[in-house]
Amino acid sequence: MSSLNWFIVLALCLCQALDSSNAFHKRRMTKRFNLRKNRDPDTPQIPIGTDGYIIRRGIFFEEGSINGSTQEGVEFENVALYCRVGGVPSPSVHWLKDGKRIVQAGSCGSQDDDEDLNGFADQKLSSYSTFSTLYIDCLDETDQANYTCVAQTATHRETRSVYLTVARSETPALPTLKACARKGRPARIYLATNSVLELENNNVRLFCRAQGNPTPTITWFDADNRIIQAGGNYLLSKNGDLIITNINWFEHMGVYTCEAQNVYGNDSTSPFLYPTARD
Repeated sequence: MSSLNWFIVLALCLCQALDSSNAFHKRRMTKRFNLRKNRDPDTPQIPIGTDGYIIRRGIFFEEGSINGSTQEGVEFENVALYCRVGGVPSPSVHWLKDGKRIVQAGSCGSQDDDEDLNGFADQKLSSYSTFSTLYIDCLDETDQANYTCVAQTATHRETRSVYLTVARSETPALPTLKACARKGRPARIYLATNSVLELENNNVRLFCRAQGNPTPTITWFDADNRIIQAGGNYLLSKNGDLIITNINWFEHMGVYTCEAQNVYGNDSTSPFLYPTARD
């Protein structure tokens, strides 16, 4: 077989592989963001590419979120409350304790908790699946309260709540008491992107907000597990987020990894980014 024929065969194989990969990830995002064929013209929706799929505007809570029931904790122990939110455009997420806003990071975090999460909300499409976790350490009676996860955009607001009870501990374990007395806290990611569907040539922000004492260091890795440095299409925000500008499918589609670390421990999250073609 001539060199030209070999080149043609290799090119065809590459195209087939790319088509298969694209189809696989399209199915993944179809399931994640509830894409469907456009059959309901009265529902607010956004077209995706040229294949007839749409994604519906709004906010939804995913499996694993707090669901309105009561959760029990034990004095001196730790609990975590989970809120998993999806939406178009990207919803901001925060927590309330008995109706008052909680600043999660505080002086031991990697960012200002009030920073706007909707920096790209004016784009034609910005569909995010976001995980938010509220960590409450060394429980005492003052932590017994109603906790609410709030997800909102400029036009929508949805909430989920749970009532946390704190049972008294008659014989707390010594390691638990020592951990409560220690000033240091391990690095823990409390706000993270799970997956993003965005049009090519737009910008995206992958959330990675961590808390701990001392303040955690944040490191990002690309889809090939290489450390991401600021420059080119990549911006590293002081709060831990990764901003990717002018995204395209060939260069930026894939699973990224954010690692938060301090001397007491580490945490990681792996968001998936899918740039989709424009019309």
